[in-house]
Amino acid sequence: MKLGYKHLFFDLDRTLWDFDAAAEVAFERIYDKYHLKGLGIPSAHEFHEVYHPLNERLWELYREEKITKDELNRTRFMKPLEHYGIHDIELADHLSEDYVYWSPRIVRKCKTPN
Repeated sequence: MKLGYKHLFFDLDRTLWDFDAAAEVAFERIYDKYHLKGLGIPSAHEFHEVYHPLNERLWELYREEKITKDELNRTRFMKPLEHYGIHDIELADHLSEDYVYWSPRIVRKCKTPN
């Protein structure tokens, strides 16, 4: 009888794949594509800094089954935009779609400790 693995799974987040660096690049692309500087958002980095804690809280609510995945996806960009006085649901939806598209496609290796 031959024993072996049929499937092998890797959890790449924050081990082999630097999720945080990829997210920063995704935010830079989104920032440029949607001309967010012209809407009063000073930088992609600052927008990501506003986004990050709001997103973490929404994920907590999702895990607690207090919001749906659709609500999470829409709200996680709507709230940071509102921080800058921008009330544009359509823009929030576009940002969310682009972020979901770009973030897993940007590969940054994690730095190995010295």
